[in-house]
Amino acid sequence: MNARGSDLAMAERHVVEGEARIERQRQIILKMDQDHHPAAAAMARVLLTTLCKTLENMRIHLALIRRHGL
Repeated sequence: MNARGSDLAMAERHVVEGEARIERQRQIILKMDQDHHPAAAAMARVLLTTLCKTLENMRIHLALIRRHGL
């Protein structure tokens, strides 16, 4: 596999892993809400926001690699 293919595969993997992290975080928040831990759930939501922004950046990076081979 050439460098572009390797970079592409890594970027794709990062997106998939980021999506999985977000889903796990959503499940954690749901459980915290169900167990009546509002302060912990609020902190977990802050982390979720960061994870979502990070995933957005990962998707942009992936698109750049696909478009320009960066």
